Amino acid sequence: MFSFTTLLMVLVVSHLSDDLAVVGSFGFALVAAQLLYYVGLFGTSEFQMTDYRRAFAFVDYARLKLYSSVAMAVSSLVLVPWVDSAAEAATVGLLTGYYVLCSVGELYQNVFFQNRRLDLYGKALFLRSAVATVSFAATMVLTRQVVVSLAVCLVGTAFGVWWGAVRPVRRDYATVPDTDDQDAPATTSADEVPHRVRDLARQCLPLFLIALVSYAIQVVPRLVVKTMMGNEALGYFTLYTQPAFAIILVNHFVFRPVLDRYHHLIDTGAAAQFWRLKRVHLASVVGATAALMVVVYFFGVPIMRVVAGADLAPVRTEMTVVVAYGGALVACGLNNWMTTLIRRQKEAFWVYLGALVLSVVLVPVAVHLHGLMGASVSLVAVLVVLQAGLAAVARYALTRGSFATKQ
Repeated sequence: MFSFTTLLMVLVVSHLSDDLAVVGSFGFALVAAQLLYYVGLFGTSEFQMTDYRRAFAFVDYARLKLYSSVAMAVSSLVLVPWVDSAAEAATVGLLTGYYVLCSVGELYQNVFFQNRRLDLYGKALFLRSAVATVSFAATMVLTRQVVVSLAVCLVGTAFGVWWGAVRPVRRDYATVPDTDDQDAPATTSADEVPHRVRDLARQCLPLFLIALVSYAIQVVPRLVVKTMMGNEALGYFTLYTQPAFAIILVNHFVFRPVLDRYHHLIDTGAAAQFWRLKRVHLASVVGATAALMVVVYFFGVPIMRVVAGADLAPVRTEMTVVVAYGGALVACGLNNWMTTLIRRQKEAFWVYLGALVLSVVLVPVAVHLHGLMGASVSLVAVLVVLQAGLAAVARYALTRGSFATKQ
């Protein structure tokens, strides 16, 4: 739902604007704000969701969230050299505020996930995303002003976070006993559990760096295209990468709900069942990616003409190729969840860092030689290499560690 919301925002702006440069500018602001969002998360979301044994209390996560949100606001100053106008600066600022609210929403939603209440987790995520999307789209239709629409979206998102996540968690999960019972609430009061923010930060730091580097890998082609080819080319790139998000949603709707299953298989040493389940999931990603590439090649141009109001016929091939970016990113996400479950995030970070170095070297050369096609192919290539590295880390750690000790 979260990726779907950003997708719809881009499509709405594109549909209601006749200038691809405006789409490119909005796409850049969105990318910049999302980068700050990862600073605000500081890796706590993945760690909290997989903290089934409750090594840390809710108050620990909340304290760290407060500090990381302040860091998120301060980090926005880094973006100043890349902002082209006051309107773009306002857009970045409002989107940053939006992502701060999303970060707070994640903190409370993860309490549901930690307690295996996927119904409540999904309900909270849907409400927040739906209110944000509808308020932004409706205001854009009425005003055609991005800044005004984002301001209204900010108010709607605040309501969605409070009503769908903060309110029910504070009402139903006020304290947690020191137990691993599935039905026990997943939060605690400050009097019951000591604050261990520093220890939690040390555990989450590799996950934060992974998220930051992962997003940087995806941002590098956009920055290179913006620098070497301009905002109009970036507008094309922003639009024709949107179909790939249909595959990326698999990570949220398919893989997240089965993390508890993976955790159980690792805990019980059921190696054969674990690898079988993982093979099935990876095969489904490959199949879905191939099917979507066919659909995009034959029907992507008319569909995007309707939903985005833009003619992407000149970049039909690029739009088809970049669908593989979504599939590779989902495979990376699955393997990243595996390394997080077995707490091998430090090793995974070095794989991500290597992929970023490859991206910084490869993408500018590819864009210089082949333009937008170069940006698309190089992005896919970097993610394929990253996926292979993460899979190797997970397999080595499991076969030499978790599964080996339980045989």
